[in-house]
Amino acid sequence: MGKRIFGLTGVIGSGKSTVAAIFAEMGAKIVDADALSRYVTSPDYENYPALVDRLETVLGKKTLDATGRPLRTPEGIDRKALANLVFNDSESLKLLNEMIHPEIHRLFLREVENARGIVIYDVPLLFENNMHSMFEAVIVVYAYPEICAQRAAFRSHQSVSEIKKRMDRQISIEKKKEMADYLIENNSDISVLRSQVRAVWEEINNGNKKNIPD
Repeated sequence: MGKRIFGLTGVIGSGKSTVAAIFAEMGAKIVDADALSRYVTSPDYENYPALVDRLETVLGKKTLDATGRPLRTPEGIDRKALANLVFNDSESLKLLNEMIHPEIHRLFLREVENARGIVIYDVPLLFENNMHSMFEAVIVVYAYPEICAQRAAFRSHQSVSEIKKRMDRQISIEKKKEMADYLIENNSDISVLRSQVRAVWEEINNGNKKNIPD
């Protein structure tokens, strides 16, 4: 059996990580784009010195965010400082993505080179980065926007309003719901979520394409 690659996405607080973990229990190989991004911005990455030099050059003298956090630390790039730096600067964000995304994509290809069976790539900004054509189909984890914001605020110790500002910069969960090939709703308890993941797992293993639930 060769490999078949599916995208998994949602918004912050929708429950992608939980769904990915359930798919892993069922036998899928999970590749986490956030984990790859953390690796790329750490000194452990083989291309880190060149990447961080390019980053500082492209961002010019903006090596500190508004709070005074240094961009480069002994542990790697301070991702929160970097996020603060580009949050309201669309040009810097575009340049950052142009540097980081090819590195992440190269690592993804390396991860799945020898994979067999179902591969699920967990990508928060899948639609925003026009990645849907990479996959056989896209699975969207959906929860009501207010529930997503509350979950994310609780997990990150940020305010709901701060989380909503982040969400407003992305394609809405309602729009992603419309764009899904497979839909998993995460508005209830874990047993309901597991049954929906199981239903999608059976669908993709049968080679079907159908939104779940109806």
